[in-house]
Amino acid sequence: MTSKHIQIAIDGPAASGKSTTAKMLAQKLDGLYVNTGEMYRTIAGEALRNNIDPDKEPQKLVKLLDGWTLEYKQLQEKQPLVLLFNGTPVDREYIRSEPVANIVSQTAQIPEVRQWMLDKQRDCTKHPLIIMEGRDIGTVVLPNASHKFFITATPEERARRRFAQPGEIQPGTTLEQVAQQIAMRDHIDANRKVAPLKPADDAITIVTDGMTPEQVVDRIITEINRPRPVEMQYRVPYADTDQMGVVYYANYFVLFERSRNELIRELGATYKQLEDDGLMLPVIEAKATYHRPAKYDDLITVTAQFAKFDGLRLTIKCKVLKEGVLLVEGHTTHVFVKAATGAPTRLQGSLRKLIEDNLIP
Repeated sequence: MTSKHIQIAIDGPAASGKSTTAKMLAQKLDGLYVNTGEMYRTIAGEALRNNIDPDKEPQKLVKLLDGWTLEYKQLQEKQPLVLLFNGTPVDREYIRSEPVANIVSQTAQIPEVRQWMLDKQRDCTKHPLIIMEGRDIGTVVLPNASHKFFITATPEERARRRFAQPGEIQPGTTLEQVAQQIAMRDHIDANRKVAPLKPADDAITIVTDGMTPEQVVDRIITEINRPRPVEMQYRVPYADTDQMGVVYYANYFVLFERSRNELIRELGATYKQLEDDGLMLPVIEAKATYHRPAKYDDLITVTAQFAKFDGLRLTIKCKVLKEGVLLVEGHTTHVFVKAATGAPTRLQGSLRKLIEDNLIP
């Protein structure tokens, strides 16, 4: 990992193992761990203490927000972050109790609560390595996170895990009832109007059935250490758009070219150096699939990666995203030719090895 500021977003449904995974990952990578679910549980717990039903009386809860503070703070150097409500450490046993758990989804559905929470969650990202877990981290809170994972498991496996956790369920609750509660939570989270639970388009999904927490963490670390696409950000100017303010379709190929330029630069080379070495890299195929339009003044992210290479032909895969949502994807395929004759030639030497070492199939 070479980035100076790394954000790892871990999302997933209830009882998927994401909290255990995120905590262990933070310990292994010496990063700071933020549990956004505990932040929502804290507000749900305060609603309960104030006898507010967040489903029927959301505005009563909203009116109290301005008088509250909620923050993760590192009280001692090299120690985990501590969640403070109005300056006092949160009672974790209370916020994980079943009465609080039963109203968390309703609390999290309130748009004003989510907006209030969003600013506080983003305040946690000043540390150079942050591991944040929740339900909308990769899609809303940190849409430009350097690494995104969606941790899940089958409903049956998640019910067994929740049932086995001490303090999570009331005495006498059956496994079937736990499964029903999880299914209801899933339905609410996936269908809420604001920030529904879903994987980010660029997230890696890991189904954890049959895996130990250590195996899940090792899988994530393996993914983090893989070669990654080069990213560049671009603010869409009016010149790139049509009269409707939508980016003209052919301009995406210009963005592809800019991103592959950055990709080659990332290797410590430039296209000009290729020419100086007597080589050219013309395009022999270009393809784009359009999912959603980019518009004037959008801040978009363009990624590029080496996808296929046989020494002669090189395919570069590109994506255009806005806040983690895929807009356009495509590729260009190039062939190495001798500048003097135009004859195809196989690339040799250090550049060939660099490309091979950075392939992302």
